[in-house]
Amino acid sequence: ERATSASPLARTDDKKPPPERHSSVSRAGLRVLVLLVCQTCLKNVLMQAVMQERPKFLLSSAVITVQLLKLLFAAAYIRFGLHQSVFSIVTVVRDDWYNTLLLVIPCAAYSLQMTLEYVAFAHLDASVFQVLVQLKMPITAFFYRALLGKKLQLQQLLSL
Repeated sequence: ERATSASPLARTDDKKPPPERHSSVSRAGLRVLVLLVCQTCLKNVLMQAVMQERPKFLLSSAVITVQLLKLLFAAAYIRFGLHQSVFSIVTVVRDDWYNTLLLVIPCAAYSLQMTLEYVAFAHLDASVFQVLVQLKMPITAFFYRALLGKKLQLQQLLSL
């Protein structure tokens, strides 16, 4: 008989390796996706309710509030969904400060986009607004191709 290694990952020739999984979305990823869908739907419903009449607050304060709520939900997911300390966020930011700093530009662009969404929602019908919001992905794909000169794979095109 062949001597087996002490490592549980070592395999002998008589055992076949487990079949590879080709699923690209994990269970945690699906949970996050569901949370994002709920957050987006609630955001649009709240925007419609608030923007019916001209609000007497700065639109940027609404954007900051939405971002703080996202941070709160992310912290709750890390604590209760992943069973990790909320302070692990601080550790990641502190240890990878350079990449965190690089995120300032996209974050600023996203905040500007959200502010413009509030302005658009105040002046457009809800259905027109929703169609325009849904066009973000195809427009991004177009500029990906036009400006960067890269082609999208068939799977990427079908996902749009």
